[in-house]
Amino acid sequence: MSRWEAAKAAGVILAATIVSKILGFGREAALAAGFGASAAMDAYLVAQMVPMMLLGLVGSALTTAAIPVFTAYGTGTKIEELPRVIWSTFHVVLLALSGLTVVGVLASPLVIRLVAPGFSPAQAALATRLSRIIMPTMLLLGLAGWATAVLQARKSFFAPAIVGIPNNICLIVFALWAAHHGGIAALAWFTLLATSTQLLVQVPALLRSGLRYQPALELTHPAVRRIGILMAPVVLGVAVGQINTVVDRILASGLPAGSIAALNYANRAAMLPIGFLITPILTVFYPSLAARWSAGDQARFRELVEEGLIICLFLLVPVTVGLALLRVDVVRFIFERGAFDARATQATAVATLCYGLALLPIAWRDHLSRAFYALQDTSTPMLTGFAAIAANIVLNLVLVRYLAHAGLALATALANTLGCVLLLLLLRRRLGGLGGRRLAENAVRICASSVVMAVVVALLQHLFPFGGPAFIKLAGLLPLPAGLASFAAQALRLALLISAGALVYAFGVRYQLRTLFLKHAKRPFPGILTSRH
Repeated sequence: MSRWEAAKAAGVILAATIVSKILGFGREAALAAGFGASAAMDAYLVAQMVPMMLLGLVGSALTTAAIPVFTAYGTGTKIEELPRVIWSTFHVVLLALSGLTVVGVLASPLVIRLVAPGFSPAQAALATRLSRIIMPTMLLLGLAGWATAVLQARKSFFAPAIVGIPNNICLIVFALWAAHHGGIAALAWFTLLATSTQLLVQVPALLRSGLRYQPALELTHPAVRRIGILMAPVVLGVAVGQINTVVDRILASGLPAGSIAALNYANRAAMLPIGFLITPILTVFYPSLAARWSAGDQARFRELVEEGLIICLFLLVPVTVGLALLRVDVVRFIFERGAFDARATQATAVATLCYGLALLPIAWRDHLSRAFYALQDTSTPMLTGFAAIAANIVLNLVLVRYLAHAGLALATALANTLGCVLLLLLLRRRLGGLGGRRLAENAVRICASSVVMAVVVALLQHLFPFGGPAFIKLAGLLPLPAGLASFAAQALRLALLISAGALVYAFGVRYQLRTLFLKHAKRPFPGILTSRH
């Protein structure tokens, strides 16, 4: 693939990701408006968790393992074997996930009792019913993952990149309709229908690629066996990660109705900056980390690790502070309408505050894990992950007694902080140091600017309280339907608070932080976007 083709593919993926995430928030807002933070929504989320967990064990591992194998068989003398490998994999996925779907449907009552022991009999019965409806999504998403692996191995990125878009559009429409026609059971059926679009949208691209069906099922083929071998450690890692979700849902099921939904909405709101700000940057860093280590340039490798950590500090410290101050405003703006009332806003906002504390630890953990992967060390991140999960379970059991659902969110933040600290200490020891003084100096300056920003935002919140006349009058000047005036007033007020905070922080950084970022503002990511040999 040429540089232009690679850049074009990256642009398509980035654009599709942004659109999909925006629509994903629209989906969550539609679900909140239609069903709020209710017992029925809790049952739906638990029912959806079961197939999603099983798929998480298989689907992500399949895509990760199959792409390099399909790619290897796509060139040279092995190319004639590729169709047999592809269709053998298809049939393995089809048979395995069909079997899991049947087992899941039959075992739904037992599974629901295990993952939501605090549900009342009526709520458990509802969750069981919904689980049986949603269970086939596991098969659909598994086949969609197979299609993604086939297309990406053939350098076709557009269809896999947009799979989330029709899915989210369908769920937005269906959620709003189901809230008034059929209730939560209708939503479950519509979820199954919307999920099918993730497979269907890739079918035309598969046909254009020249792929033709073959009734192949060669379980002993070296490529099929290789995919299975590569999947094993990925499945293990994903399975360990799923434990946190299971424990959270088990404990939350014994809390007041709506607690599971509040945690779900809060997590969506708090983690948005990771997807928009951090993931694209860390994706750019990773190839350069691997290249520098392979070239034996340990000094530049260490410098890139430090730069990534500082950039995460620069972006996420003010976001964390801002989210803490504006948590109620953000949750109210995104979710509070329809069945999502003021009580649900308060419950979600306190969990958003706790999840927000995890932003920087999660970003640092992801960056440090990539650094270990560049060192071809996958065991260290896995072992620190085990430690973080154990800590999360213990903290969940302790904090849920005192803070209810917010305790579960806080436990997540503290456990991620532990995992991050362990990775940082181990990488420092591995590299013989990691610029601790440089990190500390930048942290002090960034935190100072963030404190000033917080003071300004807090003053503006006091001067322009929610529901005040200033923005209501301003919104009244806009040519909007009467029902949208209140929403527009909220949007204008939130835009003022965020913009003012961002400007104050940028001003503070411009005059206080005279290190890495002023250089990067003129020449973004030196040594990353350009080769250095």
